[in-house]
Amino acid sequence: MRSNLKTIWLVLMITVLLSLAFSAEAQVVGKTGFAEIKTFNLDVQSKSRYRADYGPNRGELILEVKYPPAELLPQINQYIGENLIAVKVLNETETLLKVKLVISPSNFAFRHRRTLEPHRIVITIGYDLRDGSSIKSKQAIYPLVPFWEAIIDNTPVLPDFNFKNIPANIPQITAKDYLNAVDLKDMGAYSNAIGKIRTNLLESSGPLWVENLVLLADIQFNAALENEKWDDALRAVLSAEQENLNTDQRIRMLLERAYVSNNRGMYEEAYNYFNAGATEWRRLRTWFELGLLENHLLQKKWNKAEDLAKNMLKRRGLTAAAERKICFARVTVMAVNGKIRDAAHLVDDCINTIENDRPSAAQYLMAGEIKYLAEELGDAREYYGKVTSLYSSFWQSALALLRQGDLAAYQGRNEESVQAYRRVIMDWPESPMAKLAELRISEYISRQSEEENPMLAYEQIDLVGAPEILERDAKLRLMWHYHYNGNYIKAFAYLNELYNRFNLERYWVFQPDRFSAVVMDTYRTAFSKEEYDYIIKQQVDGIRFPLSKTDQEMLSFWAAESLRYGLRARDAIKVYLKELERQGHSPEGERRLLMGLTNAYLSTGDHFRARMTQDFFFARYHSTTDQLDHLLAMAEIERQAGNLKASIASYEQALTLCSDERQKLEIGSNLGQIYYRLERYEDVVKLLSDNLAVYLSPSIETEAEIIPEFVSHGLFYLADSFFKTGKYNEAQLAYRRALLLFPDDSRVPVALYYDAEISAMQGDIKSAVKRFEELSASKDESWSRIGKLKAETIGWKPDMQNVGGDK
Repeated sequence: MRSNLKTIWLVLMITVLLSLAFSAEAQVVGKTGFAEIKTFNLDVQSKSRYRADYGPNRGELILEVKYPPAELLPQINQYIGENLIAVKVLNETETLLKVKLVISPSNFAFRHRRTLEPHRIVITIGYDLRDGSSIKSKQAIYPLVPFWEAIIDNTPVLPDFNFKNIPANIPQITAKDYLNAVDLKDMGAYSNAIGKIRTNLLESSGPLWVENLVLLADIQFNAALENEKWDDALRAVLSAEQENLNTDQRIRMLLERAYVSNNRGMYEEAYNYFNAGATEWRRLRTWFELGLLENHLLQKKWNKAEDLAKNMLKRRGLTAAAERKICFARVTVMAVNGKIRDAAHLVDDCINTIENDRPSAAQYLMAGEIKYLAEELGDAREYYGKVTSLYSSFWQSALALLRQGDLAAYQGRNEESVQAYRRVIMDWPESPMAKLAELRISEYISRQSEEENPMLAYEQIDLVGAPEILERDAKLRLMWHYHYNGNYIKAFAYLNELYNRFNLERYWVFQPDRFSAVVMDTYRTAFSKEEYDYIIKQQVDGIRFPLSKTDQEMLSFWAAESLRYGLRARDAIKVYLKELERQGHSPEGERRLLMGLTNAYLSTGDHFRARMTQDFFFARYHSTTDQLDHLLAMAEIERQAGNLKASIASYEQALTLCSDERQKLEIGSNLGQIYYRLERYEDVVKLLSDNLAVYLSPSIETEAEIIPEFVSHGLFYLADSFFKTGKYNEAQLAYRRALLLFPDDSRVPVALYYDAEISAMQGDIKSAVKRFEELSASKDESWSRIGKLKAETIGWKPDMQNVGGDK
């Protein structure tokens, strides 16, 4: 019995271990149902106080620290990468730092605490599994990006026009045929109405000829709102305008022609029509200005749109349709300025406070998109439902139904989302939304299997000649996928294409941090991998994205440094100076740019301008960190200018201010090199024997690739200084440590030679010969010859018995 229990226990333990070992992701799940993904450790001061909370949008964390240390923001920026995808400074003073951290995955949970030894803020992000869900169900959630077509209210507002007002002397049969067409139009049976009018036009060229043409233009215009065949609407309007129209007919045709131009993307032409109408017919200017309002929005002239909307609201006697149009225009302006919460609040007023007038399909759809972006998902679902239930003949219904599926997927209700996508395919098979629904279903199925690439269907689809709404959405999806999975170069390629072809700036305003992260991660990764040519190419092509000032200055820094490392320091200086001309730099950004400019001047040998730049730097920044950076820059300037004593003074003062051990090593190594050049070997020994003690210890085995380059310089100079001051045992130890840690260094032959000489001086001929033989294998021919000669002769002594012949 005990044997069986033991077997069962072993099986259970193995099952648990296997489930942990082969889990989909490597998060650790605690007893509280929290699956850890990443921990941020941020050092603070003893007096620092902090507050952490979720941001206003999904995937955002707000961190506010009172009395932050100067290096806190650089610490945070060091974590930018896979999970911390962007950092935005909201407020920065000497006593306060408030930042927004954009986190991936966007459906993260977080925990935070403060430690006292050391003084540190610890923030851990992960998944909250207390709802019984699993890590596998916590899929990547891509940013909420609206369909631009649903954010602008393209509902035309026209003055009342009585199509049934016809002359009394018209023959009864002619009047009846015409009025039948009017009734069909009012019922929304546009195809039947168009057929009826064409029959009327064929049978008569006299009575009601003009009326039929105006009616046909109006029907084609309304049909285009549904099927977007704006060319058909334009031809019909142009045909009617060629006739002798009365004033009301002329006004209606001009308004419809202007709206057609708007929807065909001919914004300047539309503006001229609307403006001309508002000037010519002052009593009807409201109707033309409503068109101007939409025109401003489509051209992204947000301030003009806002001013026009405010002025129009001051007028009396506005119709319900006009009031609603103005209200939705204000919603659009708020949304594109990032005020999503305010827009979501106002959109309820637009929908509900105007009585006796039902919103259009476009307006309901827009309300749903705004609520979706504000994550008021219940309201979003209701408004999308209004579109599908009340306006089943409109193209917006397909988009609203697709959005219902997206909304369900966003909430993790996958089965419900698939049902919505299938309805799109069944109800709207010819719509671009049907293809998008198919792609969404394929993505869902692939994610469930965990074997296929979920983006495979998106990559395989032929998008050549596809409708813009389909191609744009598919490539946006691919961009987010590759960015989320760390393939930044590919994500950036999609971003470039989308931005150039589809005016992606329209979408940027809704998720600026996440779009910017695609750019920043690409540049950051390329710079860390020293792919300078890639960055230079992007710089030549032009950085055209609407980045924040902070991100822009960082990109300029990377571009300038890439030019400097690419031996184009003069071009780097131009980039630095151009960037510094802009106003509104963050203190951290300006510091970085000024230090980079100093290094660029040094690369060209322009010590005068390097000093001038540092004088400007020191006049603006006075903290301990600033003083240290300034001293190090001045030390390098003086060293390159040959003023070694001034350089030593700056380095020695910098050592007194430095608290970071790694930086102390670097400063000491640089200072030791200058002592060596001045033949101050005792000073080299005194400084570097302590500075590099850890690397001198034979008990420390360290891989060369993780040792900073400056250590190798310091270690070789220290070994030489030991030798020149007669400390041969210490010199031999230093040479041997240098040989062990830096076997590929160009100074290896020197170390081998002196190591052998010391062994010979101490009578260890065997060790000396071995070292000289190693030296003889050197790729440097000169050292190789020396090694061979010394190895052959170092142990040789003359045979005195045979000197002078037989004697």
